[in-house]
Amino acid sequence: MTVHVVTASRHGSTTEVGEAIARRLREAGLDARRVDAGSLDGLPPQSEPVVLGSPIYGGRWQRSARRILDLLAAEKHGARVVHIFSLGPLGEPRHPTDAQPEAEVTSYSAWHAHSAPVFAGRLERARLGPIERLMVRATGAPEGDFRDWPAIRRWADEIASGLRAGRDRGRDSIARAV
Repeated sequence: MTVHVVTASRHGSTTEVGEAIARRLREAGLDARRVDAGSLDGLPPQSEPVVLGSPIYGGRWQRSARRILDLLAAEKHGARVVHIFSLGPLGEPRHPTDAQPEAEVTSYSAWHAHSAPVFAGRLERARLGPIERLMVRATGAPEGDFRDWPAIRRWADEIASGLRAGRDRGRDSIARAV
């Protein structure tokens, strides 16, 4: 079994988080690989778990991650272990305070994903294009790296623990274990 950590990223921050998650899963003894959402033509076999992550820009996930989510949503529910994460808010206190993925992602997360945290992200103005810089200026988003690496590692450890224990074979098995 390979855990597929699939990420979409505009400026590399979500890719770095995905690489850290895959590394942590490997350290826990699992076979894990990180792959770009845009490079996938389809999904891995249903017996293989997926960790799917995307940044939130303007309240929306990246298009390539949404395409993967749509493929997952079309599968028979409960046939695959899926964990989802988003990178969105910046700073402390978080800005914007209501940074959440769009309704379709939230709905899928609530009904089918085993977990779906929203982590703080990173903003480097030097990496932004002109329109993105205007949007950042208009919203007053702070610059900096606000990713909570200990929280990300803890979440990856929870995923690894569930997979190793066999709890994450399907949502029903988790409900029975609780």
